[in-house]
Amino acid sequence: MTAILKKIASAIITIVVVSCLVFIAFSIIPGDPAVAKLGTQATPEKLEALRIKMGLNEPLLKRFVIWLSGIVRGDFSTSYSYSMSVNSLIAEKIPVTLILAIYSLLIMIIISIPVAVFAARHKGDIIERTVTIINQVIMSVPPFFGGILISLIFGMTLKLFTPGAYVSYSKNLSGFLAYMFFPALALALPKAAMAVSLLYTSIVDELKKDYVRTAYSRGNSTKGVFYHHILKNACIPVITFLGMAIADMIAGSIVIEQLLERGISASEIVAVVRSAEKAQPLVDRGIDVRVAEYEDQSALAEAFSGVDRLVFVSGSEVGQRSAQHKNVIEAAKVAGISLIAYTSILNIETSTLGLSPEHRDTEQMLAESGID
Repeated sequence: MTAILKKIASAIITIVVVSCLVFIAFSIIPGDPAVAKLGTQATPEKLEALRIKMGLNEPLLKRFVIWLSGIVRGDFSTSYSYSMSVNSLIAEKIPVTLILAIYSLLIMIIISIPVAVFAARHKGDIIERTVTIINQVIMSVPPFFGGILISLIFGMTLKLFTPGAYVSYSKNLSGFLAYMFFPALALALPKAAMAVSLLYTSIVDELKKDYVRTAYSRGNSTKGVFYHHILKNACIPVITFLGMAIADMIAGSIVIEQLLERGISASEIVAVVRSAEKAQPLVDRGIDVRVAEYEDQSALAEAFSGVDRLVFVSGSEVGQRSAQHKNVIEAAKVAGISLIAYTSILNIETSTLGLSPEHRDTEQMLAESGID
């Protein structure tokens, strides 16, 4: 019991020290969150007001104590980048991350055990040497590069999936699992190669032990000895490895998610347009569309009722913003919409509306549009 308490105390102290070092590092590195948030529209007055609002003018120690006390209470504060609660961001992202990690683990197990057994049963011949060479190559490829290759080969060349065409698990579980197969495969392959190497070595070691000869001398079949005795004992080191692999997969899944950016699914957003003519192409894609004149604030307020993620569509190319478009952004801020995107009617052909490079949080869109 004393040893367990010591381990817990040591873990708490380590977390606090690491948190302190990370907090200090992010505070002293070049860059100002207020400048990044306001962008080109930053003025000394706006910067000062935003720094006060974000608490950046407080002493470093005080900011750390406030942040740490919030962590203890379960409040992770507000993200500078997304202008949203970190708690809500984690709650939104963590199910996908965990599902991706578990999916990868299952793929790793399904691949590694049969391949390792196959190689061990052909030890010394060309099959075993071929498996070993391929295994070493796969083991040397990091997950992020594997993700790039899979996206390029299976996504862009063979068209087996569309990078960015994310399907939410809450909307369509089978579609979600189908889309996540390739990201999970990219994450699983290097770990599967490690597991193959470990299990193969363990099986070869077990084959040399006395109990194997004893089992054969008692008249047991080769298959029976292999699967009921050798494989069971050989899996013990692999089970230990799985614990470390799970932690690596959870961390690695974040990189893979960023690499195969899921963008915004058509089912996750509401579009606002100024005419029924522009609405039809979006309606045909199953998107919830609201029609409202951009100059009419009351019509916009009614259209935005209950909306969290919004796209407004123009007939012109992205970047040609006007006073009417600023009205839309301002109305979105009043409605409390957390994510807004501006896109051209020319960009609605893809399954994610081409939004991955264009989506913005509302505050950033306001900054870009010069609205106070």
